[in-house]
Amino acid sequence: MTKPMVLLPALTILLLTCSWAAAQDAPTVDQLAGLPTGAAVSAAAKKTVADYIDHWLDVLTKANAATTVIGARKMLDQGYTVLPSTSLKYEYAKHYAAKVAAALNLAGDPLKVIKETSAAMVAARMEQITIQPALDLMAAHANPAVRYWAAKGFRTAGPQLLAQEPYAGKMLATLDKTGAAETSGPVAAAVLHAASGYRDVSGDSATKLRAVLAKVWLARCQEVYQGNLEMIAAIQKASTRLTRATQAAEKTALQVLIDAMEAASLGLVKAAARQDEDVCEALGELLRGLEDRLAKTAGLSERAVGAALKSQGGWGLKAARIRLAVNKLKAWLAANRAIKPRFKPAAPRTQPTTKSAG
Repeated sequence: MTKPMVLLPALTILLLTCSWAAAQDAPTVDQLAGLPTGAAVSAAAKKTVADYIDHWLDVLTKANAATTVIGARKMLDQGYTVLPSTSLKYEYAKHYAAKVAAALNLAGDPLKVIKETSAAMVAARMEQITIQPALDLMAAHANPAVRYWAAKGFRTAGPQLLAQEPYAGKMLATLDKTGAAETSGPVAAAVLHAASGYRDVSGDSATKLRAVLAKVWLARCQEVYQGNLEMIAAIQKASTRLTRATQAAEKTALQVLIDAMEAASLGLVKAAARQDEDVCEALGELLRGLEDRLAKTAGLSERAVGAALKSQGGWGLKAARIRLAVNKLKAWLAANRAIKPRFKPAAPRTQPTTKSAG
């Protein structure tokens, strides 16, 4: 009878040999780059694409070192980039979306965060409608980094997704659902960017996209009012990305800008009262930027908020002057553009009363 200890070295060599053979059999980047172009993708070409993705996703998910994960991510990125036709990239994104789920669910893996984030980064760079199932999955992920790359992916593939149904409806529903509930500032900023309009998107999709932007933006203004520094930074960043390409887009931009100014100026009054210097500084800078963008959009020259921020006195006095400036802007917008701020501070949550026993 052969002893188990004798079999171990042989088994190890066999496993290593099989692993090496699998790597040798995996398609190369050059093979992908040399695939035939054309509207119709052959079965052989689809297999080459699938084998390449399967191999490098396997390397990524089974890696024992971060450098291996990064290397696999780069190979997956490169595989997509070198493909010589849109039809092949369509197939690449389709297969990747079908297979990436396992790489996004690695409970117990010590490299879970970097692996899941790396797999999401690859998906986010594919401007194909076939990547949508992966983006939907990523948008609901527990890891905020994965959700961030989902939003980035929607921005990348947005023009294609919004051009046709059912992709447009699914994208809008996902942005609406995830954006309204998002608690991470960087993710919220990315979601708002994905909903901020596209040069080549018009008609019904553009109208619905503006509605999603307005809804998500208003929801996030509550955190601005409360002095959430991450969300203050998110609105600051998102405000620089608002499109004003059409009259409807310009009106939406003015609407969300005055919503944020109302929330930020009311929040500044609260922060000044509790002497929260950090929040006051952050809200002051946000208000300066919001006023500048609103004035440029509306064709106004006055910068009363900026002047108030430069004035003498503490934050209490500055907050009062800024509220006067914001009220003046509100009156002008109501009279000249029929726009009023939608923001209202949410009612504070109260604990339910309970009856005493007895």
